[in-house]
Amino acid sequence: MNPYAQFLGLLPKNVKTVGKVLVVETDGSVTLEMAGSNTQILVRGTGGDTYSVGDHVFVQDGAIVGKTPPLQVIVNIEVM
Repeated sequence: MNPYAQFLGLLPKNVKTVGKVLVVETDGSVTLEMAGSNTQILVRGTGGDTYSVGDHVFVQDGAIVGKTPPLQVIVNIEVM
C-alpha cells in the first residue's frame, strides 16, 4: 500500500471543531472564526436552527452541527 495512503488512514475522520459566528448570510451560510486561530471559514448552516453573531458552534464536514453549551471560564491565580 502507498505510504501516503497509509498516513491518511491514520488521520481522524469527521472531526468536530469549534468556531465563533462572525457573519450570518441571507442564504443561510455562516462565516466563522475557528477557535484558537484567526482562520475564517464559510460553512453551511443547518436547517431550523438560527445563529447570531458571537454564538459558538460545532462544525463538522463544512456544516454547523449545533451550538456549543455555554461555558464559563474561571481563572484562579494564586500569588505568594
